[in-house]
Formats: sequence, C-alpha cells, structure tokens
Amino acid sequence: MTFFEKNLAFLMTQGFEEQVLNQPLESSSVSLFTGKTGYYTATKQIEGQEFLLHSAYDPLDEASRLIVGEDVASYSTIFLFGLGLGYHLIELLERTPPSSLIFVLESDWDVVRAAMHVIDFEEILATGRVVLAFGKMSEIRVILDGLFVMGEVMLKLQRIGFLYFAQKYRTEYSVIQEMRSSVLGVLQYHRHGYGIDIGWSVQGLTNFVKHIPYLAKTPSVYQITNTWHKPVVIVLAGPSLTKNIAVLKEWQDRVTIFCVNTVFNKLLDYGIIPDATFSIDRAPIIPEQHYKRDEPIPESIVFVANPVVDSRSASLFKHHLFCFGGGEYFEYELAQDMGNCTLSMGLSVTHFAYNFANQIGAPAIILIGQDLAFSPEGRTHSSGSVYDKVKVNLETEAKIIYLEGYYGEKVPSNITWKMFRDWYEINLERFPSLVINATEGGVKIKGTIQLTLQEALEKYVGVQSPKKDSFVDWLATVDRDIVYEDGIEEIRKSFMARIKKLDIAELVYTRASDLYNYVHDFNIPLEFKKRYLDKMYEIAHNIMADNWIFSLFRPEYIRMMGDYINLNTDGNEKNPEKIIINRAKILHDMFLDMCLFLGKLRRILEDAVEKLNLESESLI
Repeated sequence: MTFFEKNLAFLMTQGFEEQVLNQPLESSSVSLFTGKTGYYTATKQIEGQEFLLHSAYDPLDEASRLIVGEDVASYSTIFLFGLGLGYHLIELLERTPPSSLIFVLESDWDVVRAAMHVIDFEEILATGRVVLAFGKMSEIRVILDGLFVMGEVMLKLQRIGFLYFAQKYRTEYSVIQEMRSSVLGVLQYHRHGYGIDIGWSVQGLTNFVKHIPYLAKTPSVYQITNTWHKPVVIVLAGPSLTKNIAVLKEWQDRVTIFCVNTVFNKLLDYGIIPDATFSIDRAPIIPEQHYKRDEPIPESIVFVANPVVDSRSASLFKHHLFCFGGGEYFEYELAQDMGNCTLSMGLSVTHFAYNFANQIGAPAIILIGQDLAFSPEGRTHSSGSVYDKVKVNLETEAKIIYLEGYYGEKVPSNITWKMFRDWYEINLERFPSLVINATEGGVKIKGTIQLTLQEALEKYVGVQSPKKDSFVDWLATVDRDIVYEDGIEEIRKSFMARIKKLDIAELVYTRASDLYNYVHDFNIPLEFKKRYLDKMYEIAHNIMADNWIFSLFRPEYIRMMGDYINLNTDGNEKNPEKIIINRAKILHDMFLDMCLFLGKLRRILEDAVEKLNLESESLI
C-alpha cells in the first residue's frame, strides 16, 4: 500500500469517502515535484496561471519561518486556513502546547489529495489536537457546527488565533475571507446558543414543574414520529406575511397550518384558524399578550410547546402536546426516565415548529412570513402581530448587517436573524428535506425551494385536494406509552434522583470554594498554592462531565472559565503568586455562584415532589 493509498483509506473512515473518491487525479490542478532539498513541493493552476504552493528549495524552512513569526503558543485554539502540503501544520503541532486545538480548513480537494502524498493524516489526528474541516463551505460549516457545541471545545474557543497559508492567502483571498467569516458566524451562532442568564434556567424549571399533569399524559416523540403524512404550512410573523395571508385563508380548509405565538392573534383576527400553535419562550408576555383574547380560543387548535413555557399559556387551550427539548439536559434525562426522547428546539420557536413538522413526517414544509430581515420601512414584524409597532431607522441603526435577499438583492438584517438563517442552512445541509420558502421577501435561505404560496400549495397540496384531516383527531389517535398514574410516579422518582444529585454537587462545590482559603494564605508555600489551584481547576473542569448541571449553568461557566483562561495572557502581571491567587479567586466565586444556583433548583424540585406526595396520599 502506497502512502497515498494509506491516507485515502484513512480519510474514508473519517467521513470524507464521497469527496476523496469523486476527485479525478488526471484533472488535478495541483502538480507535485521534488524540490532542491529532496522534499515535495507543488504548483497549482489558477485561471491559467501556475503558482508555487511552497518553496522550490526548502519548504520545511519556509514553514518554520511562517510559524515562528506568529504568537501561536498563546492560543487555546488556532484556525489554520489552507492546508498546502501540510508542512506548516506539522510545524504548528511542534510549536504549540499539547492542550491546544488546531482546525485545518481547506476547500480545495486537489490540494488535499496532493498533501495525501506528503503527510500522514492518521498520525496527525492521533495527536487528538487536529480537526480536519475539508470540503465546500457548507460542508465545513457543518463540521464546525457539530464540534462547537461540545463543552471541551467551548473552553478552547475562549482564546482563538488565525493562521493563513501564505499562497492561499495571496491567490484565493476571497476564499480565505469566506472561511474566516464562516468560522466567526458559527462561533457567534453557538455563543448565542449558550445563553446569557442562568436566571432563565431557574425560571424554566419553575415553569416546568407546573406542567407535570400534562407531561404525565403527553405522547412520546416516538409515538408521533412519521404519523402525519401531509404538507404543512408554517406561518411566521415577518413583514412579508401580508403578501400571502389572503392565499392562506383560501386554502385553510385543505392544508395543515402551524403558526408561532407571535402571529397567533393575527391569524384568528383574519379568520384563519391554525391547526397548532407553537411556543418555547418562558417569558410571561406570551400568555399576557400573544395568546390574550376577549373570546375563547377555538378548541380545534393544539397547543404544542416545550414545558419551560409559562403555564398560563397551556390553561388557555383544550388540547396540548408537550415536547421535551435537549437544550437543557434535565429534559433529556427526564424523557429517558419516562421512555421518551427529546426534540431539538433549535434557536427559535420557528425552528421548533419546523423540527416538529419534520418529526411527524410532513413530506413538504412551506414557510411564509420567514423574512429574517427588516422591511424597507424598518419594520420587524407583520402588521397585526404582537410586535408590529417595532420599527428601526435603517440609516442610523448601528447593528444592521446586509445579507443576500430572497431575490438576490442585499437586505437589511441583524446578527440574531442571521443565526436563525444559518441554523436552517446548516440543518438542511446535514438533513436534507423538502422545504419551500414562500415568504416572497426577506433573506434567501440556501437549501430551500422558492415558490409563491399559491404555486407551492397547487404543487404539493393540489387544487382538487379534499378537506384536511383534523389535527385534534390525529392527536387523539396517538398511543400513549404510559398510563397517567405511572407517568406521575416516574416523574416523582426522576425528581428525587435529581435532588440527590444536587445535594452532592452543592457539597462538592462548597468544599472546592474553600480551597481558595489555602491559596490566599500567605503562610502557604507557592508550590502548595499551585497544587490547590490545580485541584480547584480539576473540579471546575469536571463540571462538564455532568451534562445536566453543565447545561443549566453553562452561560456563567463559559464566562468565568473564559476569564480564568484569559487572565494575564498579555503578560503584564509578572508575580506568579498573584496570578495563582487571582485565578483561584475566579474559581472560588464561580463555585459560590454555582452553589446558590443549585440550591434554587433543589428547592424547586423539593416543592414539586412534596406536592406530588400529597396528591398521591389524597388518592389512597
């Protein structure tokens, strides 16, 4: 087996089978030859011109000079744009600490295949420090998306550096720009997903326990999977909704309609009764404004929600379907205890509705009102929706960004909407589905088909289609996995296990915070202070091992551990003892905050268990 064949076989085991097999060697734009010092170098053809990828004399020395000129050792993660033949990657591995992580981004498979003759990819990945992100930009983005969610990677992303393969930077600068933009976009997308306030976790659990009666009788995700084989229109509240709401009303008796809470009252006021409405937001504004009506809500509407929503919303509806989400691991563990599973909520209620439609088997999903952009007048939402009075001045608003529009033009948007768009594009790259964007405005969402609503309904529902089935009747036919009383008991036992876990965690982190007293004691030798700090860091690092506690405390954890990692990276503080004390203080404060936070969660669960016990006793 040749060196190239060894690399070929290995890369096929790493998920690159289709890419490496579909690149004909005879048409490669990269030509290898032996340089004057005996090492491979190469040329690349770009638009009829031939460029050297590496020095024709000594590519190793060239790679060394590239790395030496950069402060690579100070970063916890380095993004390397451009693979070349891999010489600079080998040099980078030698000059960075063993704890650092290196992402190698390369969009040119001719370059990758040339490097397969030169470096040993299996040996490189065996270091545990290198991530290969090869392929089209959409494929690279999917690779990054799958890794940035991991706790260990999150920490390493607190201090990042960028390094550019010189020849790619000179000859393919636009590609480099796109790569960098993609990295920063996915990074921002995930940092948004981390959350910013652990108070939301407390509020979410407070709301969650109030939904126990619903959770005990709701069907599992397994039971609803692939049971609704009809197209679905998902109605969002973007400004363009006014373009096609009249068409939706004409078709409402023939097509299943889902809507999000922001547009719920607008549809009812317009005479459109959705089959289901979706909510995931725990804020009190949802029941107080989004679902507030003078007249009763029609009983034919199913309320589909995550259990963290305000419980007053559920009380307004006759029919309910609650789905556990995986964002806060508590829901995952409880779902497992009840023989259920989770459904991804995405980053917004729109994503939740989309994932739900996919899960139940909708063969076509049609989006309307999914602008993810401002209207030309600066409006954020459609008239008649909850936020229809919100308007910005597009000329003075500092946070405006411009994205590719529905018709190929540039449209004004913002970072949050860009992340919502990116979620769709990443999801559709990973899990292709038939999605029709019939918004007729706003941003373009790659991976979707663009049609008018009328065209989409005629094509995927049919002009002669019969009257649609009742969504409430469908829900009534779905089997329940567990009887109500057994469901209540499983919830009670699950809560008891979580209370025990919280008790132990509070004790561990209280003791960990006390270690700071030794670090701060001037009588303790520096060597022992360092050992106490190492122990504190070990305990802090192990927080990530408990998925539930980590997911709830994640915003604060990432912030404070980022402070810890970045402390004195500028080298201004020369006193090693002071650095140790300052780092220990950061961990001490984090442990104390965590104990207070966990205590709040424990009391919520204890109160819930007490109520369940009282209800059980009353039934005896």
